[in-house]
Amino acid sequence: MRILLISGTHGNEQAAVYASSHALLKFKMKDHHSEVEYVTLNIPGLNQNTREMPKPKEPTRDFNRAFGCEPAYDIDDMTKALKKRIYDWATAVVDVHNSPACDNAILVSNDKFAAAYIRFAMKHGMHYMLRESAADTIKRYAVYSGRIGFTVELGGMSFAPGFKDTIAKQTDFVYTLLDALDDEPPSSFLSLSCDRAIPQQYNMFPLHAHYQGIVRHQFAPGDSIKQGDIVFEILNPNTTGVLEEVTAPCDCILADCEDRLWSIPGMEVCSVQPIIPVEVVHG
Repeated sequence: MRILLISGTHGNEQAAVYASSHALLKFKMKDHHSEVEYVTLNIPGLNQNTREMPKPKEPTRDFNRAFGCEPAYDIDDMTKALKKRIYDWATAVVDVHNSPACDNAILVSNDKFAAAYIRFAMKHGMHYMLRESAADTIKRYAVYSGRIGFTVELGGMSFAPGFKDTIAKQTDFVYTLLDALDDEPPSSFLSLSCDRAIPQQYNMFPLHAHYQGIVRHQFAPGDSIKQGDIVFEILNPNTTGVLEEVTAPCDCILADCEDRLWSIPGMEVCSVQPIIPVEVVHG
């Protein structure tokens, strides 16, 4: 396996760079067969701690969200070089990000390859989130070029209390993925795809607040939740009385949470990933 490990696509996702580089160091210190090449992709964005895509045709070297865009940014040469490296060399691509809303998960696009990626995640005990699409991402280019492609979303984007433990878990998650890929034959992804997506009922399910108030979460991202369990409560800010209890619609995993503790009616507070039965995944 030849693994191209990428981080730092967005300049304000610096913990992903730390976790990826330390995971690679751990990987190299142990006995593995795979070759891993590591790219810190967006040095200008990291230097400036920026995230947003530049305006069309505005000169920039900040890669960020411009990977799948048509306008002629100055990053065109970077995009072409990365695509060439993926196409000419890589067996697998792992693109590592940070998110304020979820914690240590593989993003799985609900397409003909979904079942193979979910089987992989289940086999290795890795948290995954099933998304409807992948848009124009590095992962999508890799997958549709016949390579194995992962987008990884790690947790916290900034330094905070408990950061040392958080970054250690992120490092372990990236290492676990690299270690799992080292033992996984590429055919398990590429030849076992099917012509159907996972049924719609197993896509991510958003949970909303219906009152204005304080959000009190009962679970952390990645936790398993039983149908009917209280996922979060909305509290009256004046009395702390419970205005609303929002329960799980099915057996699920808490996938992501908005980085807000104040709700307004209709606000999406979090999303849950329904537990997908083994027989559905194996088709």
